[in-house]
Amino acid sequence: GAWAIGDVLLLCSDGLHGALAEDDILQILSRGDLALDQKCQWIVEAALRRDATDNVTAVLAQNDGEGGGL
Repeated sequence: GAWAIGDVLLLCSDGLHGALAEDDILQILSRGDLALDQKCQWIVEAALRRDATDNVTAVLAQNDGEGGGL
């Protein structure tokens, strides 16, 4: 699909991908009480708590409708 306003893009290392299930990531991303940077931190911390076997790196970007995209 298209990159729509409100969409969130997660770029991550394999350390996160292998340690945290998609449902766990979606649960954190759906939290309305956290800012985008806080969600990113929570995702990394959750992976580390799950004994990630590799470096964990994550970046979140959200389409806010300004600037025409990424």
